[in-house]
Amino acid sequence: MTDDARTASFWDDDGLITLKDGCECGFRAGIQIQWCREHYTPPPHLARRLKKHKIITAQQILRKHNLQRPPGLVKGKVVLDIGCGIRPINWYKPERHICVEPWKEYADVLRTCGYEVWQTNAVDCLDTNRGDALLRPDMEGVDVEVIFLLDVIEHMEKEDGQRMVDLALQVATRQIVLYTPYGFMEQTTDNWGLSGHSLQTHRSGWLPEEFPGWQIHRIPHRHPRGFLAIWNV
Repeated sequence: MTDDARTASFWDDDGLITLKDGCECGFRAGIQIQWCREHYTPPPHLARRLKKHKIITAQQILRKHNLQRPPGLVKGKVVLDIGCGIRPINWYKPERHICVEPWKEYADVLRTCGYEVWQTNAVDCLDTNRGDALLRPDMEGVDVEVIFLLDVIEHMEKEDGQRMVDLALQVATRQIVLYTPYGFMEQTTDNWGLSGHSLQTHRSGWLPEEFPGWQIHRIPHRHPRGFLAIWNV
């Protein structure tokens, strides 16, 4: 499909539009929010064209976490932000912030915004018996000090969620911070307007008593109401 030469050279089969200034924009059929791979400010005529096609930059898609900073939060130098989607933690800036995200669309947005991304699932990431990401050469001698599991465990079957927590307890050297809704909450769609419906489906519900020995902070005013569970090593 040929487009205006002022704004684009072509649309290809993968749904990418290559602009004359070299910016490559993502296009997802049937999804209202699309995104631009590179961080740049388009000139006015391109901005108007991008707006018309509902194409926005990855930075505009990225969400800020609306959880309040928990008491006793440890500032780790190296953190794993597991299952963060397009909403990585923003309570502080670690020296190395590793986003563990299996869904390619979310991972692409994170990479475009400059985050280090391991595109794998939580259990495979944490299970060092599987020859996974923690055994990468660039992790040799590196301690993962803090692991964030925010709005993650409810998307897993109960057995898999417990396995993830058990592995995190073996890996984190300083702290684990977990957040989940209080009990089971129905969800089957991607509330960010992207295509991750299968990963956004809730498959389990959790209660504070399932985390014995953890510091529990109930958050009744967030929707949905939930709780933070914090483990200090």
